[in-house]
Amino acid sequence: MKAFFITLFILGAAFLAYDCFLTPPADRIIFKKITPAAAPVAAPAAPIGDVAPLEDTMKPKAAGTAKAGTPTVAVDPNAFTPPHLDSVETLTKNWTFIPRTAFPRPVRLGTDVEMKMSVGSSRMAAGSSVIAIGFEDGALIVTPTEGSIARGRISLGMTDFKAQIAEGYERWKTWKIDAAKRAWEERKRAAALASAKAGVDMSNAVAAGGQPVQNSDGSYNLLLASINTGQVTDIRPDKIRKWGKAYQEIVDGKMSWLVNVDYESMTIFGPMDTQVRATIQGGKVVSWNFTGSGEEVP
Repeated sequence: MKAFFITLFILGAAFLAYDCFLTPPADRIIFKKITPAAAPVAAPAAPIGDVAPLEDTMKPKAAGTAKAGTPTVAVDPNAFTPPHLDSVETLTKNWTFIPRTAFPRPVRLGTDVEMKMSVGSSRMAAGSSVIAIGFEDGALIVTPTEGSIARGRISLGMTDFKAQIAEGYERWKTWKIDAAKRAWEERKRAAALASAKAGVDMSNAVAAGGQPVQNSDGSYNLLLASINTGQVTDIRPDKIRKWGKAYQEIVDGKMSWLVNVDYESMTIFGPMDTQVRATIQGGKVVSWNFTGSGEEVP
């Protein structure tokens, strides 16, 4: 048995030696050389083309850019702008300051108030009318009547004092805004007058003695300026047919220069030849009147 295994071992070793050294490589069974498969060649990467930049969503938008379709409101820089007026709470520092000009003032009590005097005291019932004469530490100093020596204290909120001041202040604000608007209108009118007069040479419009100077075409710069500034609205320089000569008369007790002017007036019946008279006193046109009726020219 042992001899059998030894024989197998010798035969195996002989086979291995023959297969490794004597058999051609292509015919070998055990020691056949295995050629590794070639790794696949990767295709060249496509060139990188232009890439659109990403929008920077964090970039701040330009200031004042309005959305499409949003209408813009035009603001007239010459329009009237009401003056800024603080609220009554601001002026009174939230009712902790009351100026002396607010007193004396009758107020109505919202609660009973003890009126003290050197010889005693009395009580004023809620709903009574008293005179507020001062303000201290958030309280009104009140007295029953003017001239009384009795004094009492009551919280500001327990009277109609606030309502009175607020109502009066609102009336004052309305008056203040109206006054500012009137002043603005006056400035606007004055500017219009100055602008209108700028179109007429006034350097030689009036001679000695207040006589209006007549131009070579018959017109008067003094009268043209009066028309251009809106002293009359019915007369238009381009509708004037004739300028009269200046003459003197006493009007309303004053020596005056008068000039008759013929022009075409537009009436409800159509154009009509009309004559008016300009009255000049002290180098100024004081009035325009129709020569027939004496009525003022609109």
